[in-house]
Amino acid sequence: KLKLKDRLMTVVVQLFLIFLIIVSLHELGHYIVLKIFKIPIYGMGISCQPVPHFYIRYKWPTSIIKHCIIILSGSLTTILTLIILFLFVDYNMIRMLFVAYFFQLICETNPFFSDYVFAYVIYKNKIVDSTPRSLNIYRSLISKHIFSFAWYIHFILWSILVILLIQMIDFQNIQNA
Repeated sequence: KLKLKDRLMTVVVQLFLIFLIIVSLHELGHYIVLKIFKIPIYGMGISCQPVPHFYIRYKWPTSIIKHCIIILSGSLTTILTLIILFLFVDYNMIRMLFVAYFFQLICETNPFFSDYVFAYVIYKNKIVDSTPRSLNIYRSLISKHIFSFAWYIHFILWSILVILLIQMIDFQNIQNA
């Protein structure tokens, strides 16, 4: 039988791998919708600015609705994947999945740097152009959004979500998964 320290390390590695798979599926959701809309993709990768994140660079569509669908398609893919997995996975694995999805959901919905912030700013300001000048305007609008009234509402809802999810996790039993 493994020592507690070794079991904990195993659980951490498993959670990290599940988290990476979830994030990859999230980005795959963006990719699939971009392909459906026949929008050119310029690049995919990992960036560390302003925070570590995966990204897909693409030609911005001229339709604001299409752009918001593209941005939110990653979250939809994450949710659908979770539902499908919960239907076909045993109880012990569900606990591990829940914890991994917990971290993904917290990252995915954060009010500082998330798809929801981008979709809100694009929709509110009717941004349809991806020229360098427009991207600078877009970045300044993101900066202005932070600490706005809408941002505080987002932050409060996100904080409630974090608290609710923390209360739902049975940290004592995760190591038994």
